[in-house]
Amino acid sequence: MDSSLLELNSDPYTLLNGMFSTQLPPLLNNLITEHSSKELIKELRANPKETLFDIDQSTKLIKKLAPGIKSPEYIYGNNWAAESIKFFTVKIDDSWRPMAIPNIKHSLMFTYNSLIIANSTLSKLYSTDERLNGKTSHSESPIIGRDGLFSSMLYEDDIVEEDIAVGFIGYDGTNKFFKESKLQRFKIESTYPYVLQMDLSKFFENIYTHLLSQISITDSESSEKFKNYLLWLDEYNQKINDDHTKGIIQGPISSKISAELFQLSLDKKYLG
Repeated sequence: MDSSLLELNSDPYTLLNGMFSTQLPPLLNNLITEHSSKELIKELRANPKETLFDIDQSTKLIKKLAPGIKSPEYIYGNNWAAESIKFFTVKIDDSWRPMAIPNIKHSLMFTYNSLIIANSTLSKLYSTDERLNGKTSHSESPIIGRDGLFSSMLYEDDIVEEDIAVGFIGYDGTNKFFKESKLQRFKIESTYPYVLQMDLSKFFENIYTHLLSQISITDSESSEKFKNYLLWLDEYNQKINDDHTKGIIQGPISSKISAELFQLSLDKKYLG
C-alpha cells in the first residue's frame, strides 16, 4: 500500500471529528486531530483490537464491542449499548433542538466500518453519472462525495481513478459534484409550474432504526457486505441512543449519513 496516499487523505478525520457537534467548546473540538485520526485507523487496520472489538472475519466490519466490555446496568440491551451525552441547542424559532455525542468507542466503530463500505459501495453510488442522472441525482448531500481519490487505508491495492466523487467532506465543505447536483435540481424544477418544499419537523427523532436495515437502493449494488453494514447501522443507531429503536440522535455525522441513505431508499421507492 502506498503510504504517501495515507498522508493526503482526510477521511478518518472527517468522520471521527464529525461525530462531535461543531457547537462544542473549542477545547473539546480540538481533541481529535487529523494526524491522530489517521494513526488510529492505521493502527486498528494493522493490529485489530480483539479485546475491544468483535470483528467479522469475512467482511472485516466491526460487529460490536468485545464480550468483556459491559453496558451500564441501567441500559437495557446487549453488551455494546451505551449512554450518549445529551445537550440542547436553540432553533431559529427559539425552540430547543436535542443533540447528542456518541461514545468514542462507537464513533471509532462507525468511522472504521464506513471507510470499508465507502470503497465498495459509496464510491459507486456517488459517482459522477449517478449524481447527475442516476440513483443519487436527487441528493444534495454535502457530506458524501468528495472530489478526488478515495482512501486506500483499509486496502492493500491502490486504485487510482480520476475525477470520481468518493469519500467524505464533512459538514461545511462543498465540491463540484454537490454544486452540479444542485444545478441539476434547479433545471428539473424549472420545467414545473409549482414545486413543493418541505421542512420535516423532528425528522431524526422519528426515524425507526429497523428501517435502516431494510434500505434498498439498487439490486446490483447491494452486496453482502453492504447488507451487513446496513444491519449493523440499525443496531449502531440504537446502541448510541440508550438502546432505543425510535429516533436517531442529532449532531454526529453518522446520523446524517444514516438519514442520507434512508432518504435515497425513499427516493427509489417513490420514483419507481
